[in-house]
Amino acid sequence: MAAQFKRSLVVDGAPVPYMDNLAWPGLVTVANLPATAIPTRRLVGGLPAGAQIAGPYLGDRTTLKFAQLLHRELGGFIRPADTP
Repeated sequence: MAAQFKRSLVVDGAPVPYMDNLAWPGLVTVANLPATAIPTRRLVGGLPAGAQIAGPYLGDRTTLKFAQLLHRELGGFIRPADTP
């Protein structure tokens, strides 16, 4: 079995299966819609946060262009100071 199926994350003090992270991104892909993920240079609870940009059917260029504009406004990924 792959490691990600055994892995868990702690959310509000309780372990949650790692694969639960795919629930929201999975909704877009099941609908055959294009999506682009981008870091936001923002931290939530000390962890880097990102955004998933979903577009209309066959709108791949739309999500990529919006990601480019968002990156220009917010900047790219910055590793938190306390990580190696």
